[in-house]
Amino acid sequence: MGLKRKRGERCLKKTFWVVFVLIIGLIITPVINDARAGEKTISNFAERAKPGVVIVQATFEAKITVPTPMLDETALKSALDRVVDMVLRGEISNNESAIWVTLADEIAASPLVYIKPSGEIDVFESGFTSTGSGFIVTSDGYVVTNAHVVAPDESEIKSRMAAEVLEEQVNHFMSGIVSDSQNIPLEAREYVAKRFQEIIIAYYQQYITVEYLKKSIHTDTGMSVPGAAPDQRGFPTVIIKAGATVPKKDVAILKMEGRKNLPTLIIGDSGQIQVGDKIYVMGYPSAATHHPMLSEKGKVEPTLTSGLISAIKPMDGGWKVFQTDAAMTHGNSGGPVLNEQGEVIGLATFGTVDPLTGEEVAGMNFIVPVDVAKEFLEMANVKPKESRFTVLYNEALELYEKDYYKKAIKKFKEVNKLAPGHPYVQEYISNCTAAIKEGKDKSYRSLLFIGLTIGLAAAGVIAFYIIRRGKVKKISLPDIEKTSPVSDLVNEETKQQVSKKNSDK
Repeated sequence: MGLKRKRGERCLKKTFWVVFVLIIGLIITPVINDARAGEKTISNFAERAKPGVVIVQATFEAKITVPTPMLDETALKSALDRVVDMVLRGEISNNESAIWVTLADEIAASPLVYIKPSGEIDVFESGFTSTGSGFIVTSDGYVVTNAHVVAPDESEIKSRMAAEVLEEQVNHFMSGIVSDSQNIPLEAREYVAKRFQEIIIAYYQQYITVEYLKKSIHTDTGMSVPGAAPDQRGFPTVIIKAGATVPKKDVAILKMEGRKNLPTLIIGDSGQIQVGDKIYVMGYPSAATHHPMLSEKGKVEPTLTSGLISAIKPMDGGWKVFQTDAAMTHGNSGGPVLNEQGEVIGLATFGTVDPLTGEEVAGMNFIVPVDVAKEFLEMANVKPKESRFTVLYNEALELYEKDYYKKAIKKFKEVNKLAPGHPYVQEYISNCTAAIKEGKDKSYRSLLFIGLTIGLAAAGVIAFYIIRRGKVKKISLPDIEKTSPVSDLVNEETKQQVSKKNSDK
C-alpha cells in the first residue's frame, strides 16, 4: 500500500512539473513572437510618425508697379556723337561692329541717364508659394516649422517678387531687341544684347515697387489613399510665434484653425544628442513632392531619410545646430528629425551651397535642436502632449503588425470615431478587412493561448493540491512507533524476556 502511494506521488510530481514547463512555454513563446512582430523596424517606425508630419504652404501675393520706361533720345544722340568723335580721332576702328560695341558700353555705364520713367505706370500681380514641412504637437493643431518657410524677411519677399516681374519684363524687351538685331553686325550682336540686358535690369531694379503684400498659410497632413484626391491647399493656419532666418533661431509656431483630435509627435530631449547618434528625417522634399513623373498619391507621401549626427556646431547668439549627413533639401525645411525612439529632437533647416558652383553640397545639412523649438512653444504658452488619436493609432498598428487584424480593425474604428474619414485610418481599415477575408487573421491564436494557459494552470493547481494533501496525511514510521499501543506491549514483553534470561544465568 505504501509503495503504491509513493508511486502515485512521484507520478503526480512529474505531472505537476510537466504542466509547469508547458505553461511557461506557452507564456514565453507568444511573448517572444509578439516582441519580434512588434520590434520597431524602420518601416513601422515611419508608419507611426507619418500622420503627425505636415506640409506647410505659405502663399505671398502683391501688387507690383513700375513706370513704363522710355528712351531719352537727347541723351542717346549725345552718346552717339561721342562715339563718332572717337572714330574720327582713331580711338576705335571705323567699322560698324566697333561702333555698336562702344555705344552699348557708353549706355551701360550710366543706364538711368538713357532710360527714364514715362508718365505711365505698369501694374503687375505677382506671387509665389513657399513650401516646407512641419509637425503637430497638440491635438488641437499647434504645429512647429521653420520661420523661413512662413515668415521670411519682408525685403526678401519683395526682392523675390520683383525678380519674377523683372525676369518677365527683361525677356519681353530682349525679344524686341533680338528681333531688331539684324541691323547689328553678327560678330557684335551677342555682346550688344548682353549689355542692353544689363541696362534694362538696372532700370527695373531702380523703379520697381512692391505694394499690398498679403500672406496666407495652409497646412495639410499630405495624406492620400487610392480614390481620394488630396487637398493640396490644406487647412487655414495662423502664425502664433516666429523667430527669424538662420543665423537667428529659425523656428515658427503655427495654429491650424478649427481642428481637433489630430495626430501628434512626441517631443524629445535634444540636449542628450551626441555625435554619431542615428537620426531620421521626415518631410516633403520638393524634388519628390512635385516630381512630374509621380502620381498624386506619390506626391503627398512623406519621405523618410536617415543618417548620423556628424557634428555639433556653435551659432552666433550662444546656441548650437546639429550637422548631419542625412539627405534633406528644399521642402524638408521645418520637418521633424527623430531619434531611434521616434521622438523629435530637431528641425531640418538648412544645407550648404558651394560658393563656386551655386549647387547644394550633399551630406552637409543642419538641424535646429528641438530644445530651441521648446523655447518658442513656451513663449506661445503651448504645451506639447501626445494626443488620444496617436495613442489609439499606435495601439492599432501594434495589433496590425502582429496580424491580429480583427483586433486591429476595432481599434482603428475607435480612431475613426475621433477623426472621421482620416485617410491613413481608412486605408488601414480597408487593409484589415481584406486580410480578414483572405484568412490571414491570427487573433484566434491569442484566444487559444489564453484557453490553454488557463486549462494547464488549473491542471497544475490540482496536481499540486493532491501532492500537498498526500504530504499532510502521510504519517512516518517513527511516529507510529512512538504512539501505537501495540508497540508499547511489544516493548514491555521484550523487557520481561530479557529480565528472565538474566535471572536464569
